[in-house]
Amino acid sequence: MKFVFIYPGTFIMGIPEGYRGSVGGDNQRHQVTLRNGYYLQTTEVTQEQWFSVMGTSPSYFKNCGTDCPVESVSWDDVQEFLRLLNFSDNKFEYRLPSEAEWEYAARAGINGPYFWGECLSTFHANFRQKYFKQETHWRCADGKSFHRPIPVASLESNAWGLYDMYGNVGEWCQDYFGERPQLHKHVVDPKGPDKGYARVVRGGSWDSGPTECMSGYCEKALQSSRNYVTGFRLVMIKKTEN
Repeated sequence: MKFVFIYPGTFIMGIPEGYRGSVGGDNQRHQVTLRNGYYLQTTEVTQEQWFSVMGTSPSYFKNCGTDCPVESVSWDDVQEFLRLLNFSDNKFEYRLPSEAEWEYAARAGINGPYFWGECLSTFHANFRQKYFKQETHWRCADGKSFHRPIPVASLESNAWGLYDMYGNVGEWCQDYFGERPQLHKHVVDPKGPDKGYARVVRGGSWDSGPTECMSGYCEKALQSSRNYVTGFRLVMIKKTEN
């Protein structure tokens, strides 16, 4: 696994005005400060990486290749993956990113809907070319739609060296899904609600339209659910020496 260090900073989190919101909730724009840096995996966890830890091959798209992202894993499955991975590493601790950490890294310093600007193209991300009527004014030129996952890092990275933050497979986050801070509220190191019935999924997938791939767009799923559009990437933090 490869990781890149994400420096602390402040950013505007949420959906820009004039764009569709989120599934089951309202992700209003608000200021967020992350006080601690962290290492984020440059790609989604691959089928090979999952097998090396778990010894299983849960993905629906097995013929995609071992460099394709693992999918069909639940949030609960990921916790077992993390338990085994953390047990085997004495230097670093691994976990899922918080929702704020994920969005901060996806934006890579860009305040618009995508880190490329105002529109998204299949030259940039592996997503489904389906547009709502009100979205045609920010439609980019189309490349190829694959209609399935593709090997990680096949397309261009963002400015911070992270691949597939939009599309390919949706990515589990640590947070419960729930209400976000109100407009203009400044929050520091948010961790999401203390409890809930679902977990946050970010980034959209190969079967998502451009709206669901926006930096600020949030979806949710039951933490026990498995489907072929959802995977994950990891945060790595150096363990404190006693």
